Amino acid sequence: MRRILLPIIIFLAAFIGLSIGIHSLTQGNTLGTDFYIFYRAGQTAFIDRSSPYSDQLSLENQLAIFKQPARPDQDHLNFAYPPYVLLAVLPFIGLDFAWAQALWAALLILAMVGAIALAFPGAPPWVTILFLCFYPVTFGLILGNFAVLIGAALLLIFGVISRPANLGRFAQACLGLLLAWLTAKPQFMWLFAILFLLMAFKRRWWTFLAASAAGTVFFLAVSFAIVPGWPALWLESASKYTVFNHSGLILSVLLGDILPQGAALPVTIGLAALLLAITAWLFWRWWLGWLDIGLLLAWCGVVVYALHPRGVSYEHITFLLPLVVWACRQAKQQPFPVLAFWFGSLLVSWAAFFISVQPGAPASATEWPLLFGAIWVGWLYLRRPLPQ
Repeated sequence: MRRILLPIIIFLAAFIGLSIGIHSLTQGNTLGTDFYIFYRAGQTAFIDRSSPYSDQLSLENQLAIFKQPARPDQDHLNFAYPPYVLLAVLPFIGLDFAWAQALWAALLILAMVGAIALAFPGAPPWVTILFLCFYPVTFGLILGNFAVLIGAALLLIFGVISRPANLGRFAQACLGLLLAWLTAKPQFMWLFAILFLLMAFKRRWWTFLAASAAGTVFFLAVSFAIVPGWPALWLESASKYTVFNHSGLILSVLLGDILPQGAALPVTIGLAALLLAITAWLFWRWWLGWLDIGLLLAWCGVVVYALHPRGVSYEHITFLLPLVVWACRQAKQQPFPVLAFWFGSLLVSWAAFFISVQPGAPASATEWPLLFGAIWVGWLYLRRPLPQ
């Protein structure tokens, strides 16, 4: 009993302390712009019982954040997720926003720290601490973006289901439901989800698979209860978001800076097809036992990053998640390579940001970490043990 109560007490104490500290530090300068969109969408859906996808709500968000309607080239701050994602903010929508965002920021920090601690009990403390200092993670925490919470959940799921020991049915069910909820951001987790489901199938974790399927159906049904007719409204809002934010694939953005005008699109299509073909081949080699799961996870992170619609640097987290797994597992066996790629990635993440805000910077500057991620995966592949 003490083993269960002690972590709960520590979590609650840390949560309360962090929340109070964040609220005190942000008084008069409230952050959490991304969280504000979900906060207001939750109030609109659960309290006002109206559509969180309305143009009126988007305009209210713009007036609250920009103090004026958004320009055509600005983010219109519209809600563009399935309604069931709002279940995560339900406990906060009745609070004043300053307190709600402080509690949410504290929850994101503890979720990431807790996920690494639970998934990799022997991880070096510096991995957990410094991961919060990577630019996309820090930026996500400041704005309260869901990418941080989803990244923490992906780390937890992989860390637990990749252990050699069997997992109880209750734990399988919880992780399966969690994976189902993560489908709210499919562009961020689609390839990771395929890998996790195949891992569960290979280990005959039927409870995990059943919970994932049942959870997906459940969350879709809950969405209809929250917002009847939501699929059409969601797709319309998502299409508006891609127009406002000029969201091409990251691979296409990178190619657009080095190829003649008009050539980036066909080359992107060809490279995307090649990446997917290589992915299928690597999955097959892993299934036969000829490829390490860590290497496959690293490849998945780079592919998801390359084929992710361009956003505001959160997609970089998809490449960082496998790096965390590798650092946790290999810090003692390969200290120099781990430190080199870890701090190299940390520096690249901030260097890309600082370069991107300089006058005349290339449009693809924020996406340069993809190149470093590709170098890391290539190094892992060349250093892999050959199959017996």
